[in-house]
Amino acid sequence: MKPSRLFHNGTTGSLGRYFSDSARMAGATATPISSRLEDLEGFLRELSALDEKSAPRATFLHFAAKVSVPWCESHPEETRATNVDSSVAATR
Repeated sequence: MKPSRLFHNGTTGSLGRYFSDSARMAGATATPISSRLEDLEGFLRELSALDEKSAPRATFLHFAAKVSVPWCESHPEETRATNVDSSVAATR
């Protein structure tokens, strides 16, 4: 069985920015998705542009989120909108 192709977001964060290189060193291919969670249309456009035949099975790794604890605590509605609502919408 052909292994799953990896896609990931969060390319400007502390995990996502290093993931493609780490995956390559482990012998896997990981494709970064640069669209932000708040831009669901851009995210879907970027995913639809990928060649489905080269990756019939794909795994999406979600590394994007608002993470500054003080900021998140002082902006709970916006934090939930991005970290929960946008994440769920994007992965569906």
